[in-house]
Amino acid sequence: MEAKKKISDKLKLHSDSVQKILSTSPHWMIRWGNTMVFIVLLLLILIGYLIKYPEYIRESIVLTCQSCPEKIQAKTTSKIEKIFIKNDQYVDKGKVLLVLQSSARYQDVFKLKNSMDSLSSDQIHSFPIQEVSHYKLGELQDDFNAFSKVFINEGQSVNLKSNRRFNMEGQGIQHTQSSQCVKLLEKLKKSLKQWESKHLVIASKAGIASFSQVWKENQLIRTGDTLLSILPQEKEEYVATVPISLTDARKIAAGQKVLIKLDNYSYQEYGVVEGKVQSITTVPDKTGEYGVRINLPDGLKTSYHKKLHFDRELKGEAEIILKDVRLIERFFHEIK
Repeated sequence: MEAKKKISDKLKLHSDSVQKILSTSPHWMIRWGNTMVFIVLLLLILIGYLIKYPEYIRESIVLTCQSCPEKIQAKTTSKIEKIFIKNDQYVDKGKVLLVLQSSARYQDVFKLKNSMDSLSSDQIHSFPIQEVSHYKLGELQDDFNAFSKVFINEGQSVNLKSNRRFNMEGQGIQHTQSSQCVKLLEKLKKSLKQWESKHLVIASKAGIASFSQVWKENQLIRTGDTLLSILPQEKEEYVATVPISLTDARKIAAGQKVLIKLDNYSYQEYGVVEGKVQSITTVPDKTGEYGVRINLPDGLKTSYHKKLHFDRELKGEAEIILKDVRLIERFFHEIK
């Protein structure tokens, strides 16, 4: 009886505890728990829908400029023999700006070039050999002497044959040069181009020539010295070509946004340069890659509103934005 009473008391105690719990109103977190979970889940879905995670192709890039100021530097240590232009003067492409000293008389070299340029391949016999023989050609002299010797010998031989034939038949004959004479003339032309490359400073583009400092004739310049800059009158136009594989080329279209991070300018500090896909080649190159041409509408102005300095070329990394994919779409895409 006593044992049964203890069990009855225990049951009554537990029953009272259970009744107390059941009769007590639950905490607010328990009451609203399901609702909170539902709201949080709904917010995550909404955020995943609103936030867009772009799909892009990342490739290396080399940035060049078609109409940027060009710095002209001395290729060798020498003295300035002649300056043909003044500071801030407009010059045409191909104009000779300066002449550096050499063992040749530059006026005579110019005359020689004009003589050779005015003759076609079948007019070598009209070369003014007697006039040019009085020129001071410096390092070109040996090549000219070799050409002159063969040219004169062949001319004398032709004249001798002409006289004999005229005496026999009463006719003159056409003067044609041998392959050796033509070959020697070509060698002279090649040496002339080398002389021009070494001793002439020529404008590679049209624009305003601006000297880096006051230069005078007979002044010494050293290799690497900046002589002048040519400032084109057109607006600066920056372009770049990005190599793309066939698989990636199918995803690219004109107008797509491009983010450029340059090696010389940390994008964390300077920002990124924004560009747009202008076109893509329809035929791959020898390596099987296509070229994507990118232009920069705002030039080298970055996302941090900083203007970057351009020097010949800039290397970096380009991210071509293919499309903006919603975060939730990317999540389900990964699940698939």
